[in-house]
Amino acid sequence: MPYQKGEHPITLNEYYSLHYLNETEGNILRMTDLSTKISLSLSATSRMLAKFENTCGVIERFFFC
Repeated sequence: MPYQKGEHPITLNEYYSLHYLNETEGNILRMTDLSTKISLSLSATSRMLAKFENTCGVIERFFFC
C-alpha cells in the first residue's frame, strides 16, 4: 500500500516504544525498561530513539544522576 502525503512509516518496535512511553506517568521511561518491554537490546533501543530524536523530534532524552 503506498503511503499518502503526510504519512510517515514507522516500524512495529517504534510504534510500541511510543505506545509504552505514552502509557507511563509523565511519559518518562528508563531506557533499560523500554528495551525490555520491546525486546530489543539496549544499544538497538538507543539507536532507534536517536532516530526519533533526530528526524521527527517526538523523543527527548533526559539524563539522571
